[in-house]
Amino acid sequence: MSITLYPSPSSRRIIERAIANGKLILWIYDSAKTLYYNPAITVGSTAGSMGTPSDGGAAFGPDYIVKAGTDGFAAAARAAGLYTGSGLSSEYEDDAAAQTVWKNMIFVRRSVVSGS
Repeated sequence: MSITLYPSPSSRRIIERAIANGKLILWIYDSAKTLYYNPAITVGSTAGSMGTPSDGGAAFGPDYIVKAGTDGFAAAARAAGLYTGSGLSSEYEDDAAAQTVWKNMIFVRRSVVSGS
């Protein structure tokens, strides 16, 4: 069973600690863009993105789901080697990381479990 978090300074800290401990995290930012973090998936053109949240949520089996925001995403993008940024922990940095990652991603409509 996953824990669902909503944007707040405390949820960002929870997510950043979870990333440091290798937890699986799924961000559902809006109906079109979904991002995830799984340290076991190799970084590539489709790593970190999914076409539809409903397709991957169950298959991915995240420990945490972040809804309506990108709290902590900068930490996950840095851990995956997809973003460098300023290294700060802030809403601005999370949004900048998400936009940087989305810009370079190819969105697919299949399970994320395959690592694609």
